[in-house]
Amino acid sequence: MGSLTLNDCVASDPSRSLLQRLYDRKTVQVQTLRWKIACRVTMSMGVKERTSSLVRMEDKRVFIFGVGYVGLAFARHLHSQAWNISGTCSSEDRRIAVQEAGFQTFLFNSNDGTNLSEERILALQNATHVLVSIPPVAELDGDLVLSTYKEQIYELARNTNLHWIAYLSSTGVYGDHHGEWVDERSEAMPVDKHGIARLNAEKEWLQLGHETGACIQIFRLGGVYGPGRSAIDTLLRSEGKSFKQRKRERRRYTSRIHISDVVQVLMAGIKSPCPGVIYNVVDDDPAPRSEVFSHARDLIHEKLPHLSHLMEQNNLESANVQDWYLTSSPEKRVSNLRIKNELKIKLIHPTYRSGLEAIVNGMSQ
Repeated sequence: MGSLTLNDCVASDPSRSLLQRLYDRKTVQVQTLRWKIACRVTMSMGVKERTSSLVRMEDKRVFIFGVGYVGLAFARHLHSQAWNISGTCSSEDRRIAVQEAGFQTFLFNSNDGTNLSEERILALQNATHVLVSIPPVAELDGDLVLSTYKEQIYELARNTNLHWIAYLSSTGVYGDHHGEWVDERSEAMPVDKHGIARLNAEKEWLQLGHETGACIQIFRLGGVYGPGRSAIDTLLRSEGKSFKQRKRERRRYTSRIHISDVVQVLMAGIKSPCPGVIYNVVDDDPAPRSEVFSHARDLIHEKLPHLSHLMEQNNLESANVQDWYLTSSPEKRVSNLRIKNELKIKLIHPTYRSGLEAIVNGMSQ
């Protein structure tokens, strides 16, 4: 397995003093040592080292289970770097749209069963990287992908040409920590069936890595937003607010992450394929949803005044209702220090303010 080098991590900056540069170099040495130790400990538990973490240009083949909002953004980024991309969609209309975007896609949903086409199996078997972006089904005893493709996945996982499998989970697995900060070492104690299903799916994928030696990484995402899927877009829609959205009003803290930062974290995971590691993928500011929508309204009035009339008058709960909700809402603030320290991530949008402003600016052009 490849490791970071000092030249990769410490830029030559003549403006910094010799003492500062020596400090930077020592810091990188310590972080690299920690990374190597973590990987070796994981491998000693049953995860074997792959032949190489470096992927030749002609070997960059990714299979994405669930080319949805995140999967499609990831696919587009990889496509710009000459990757070969295959994946699945849950509906025929979606599959056709993604296929027209230039990606080989197959239909796959909970009713798909075990009727796997040879073409689909071949695309999966040839993958060097796999992203699993399909949420678990709470009523199903296990992960949907593993329950359907278990034989093929295990066969692929034992292949030393496979470099990386990423499972996209949710920060919802942490449950209620009474507003305290949590990190990847904190106890996961989900409070609903969806969170329990997520946690069980994580365990299944990690067990696969333990049994086969595959490099499995878990990414616990906060609420993903971006162009076409943000508070800005919700305010400008005319069909009204769903009950599901109203329930979210009760939270004091909501972890979120811009889609561009999700993509850069996944790319960093590919470059640092340390097996068995869990990463929180969230921004720096777990702000309440009401605060986010208030800022979104201000941005629309300021930069999109010609669309202000589309905003709904009663999109946010009243303060009294919101306060009443707080008594029963599971609360936690999710730390992102691991992706910063170990994957060297510098967030493109550290807060919702930066992310929303970028979205509005894109709409006003």
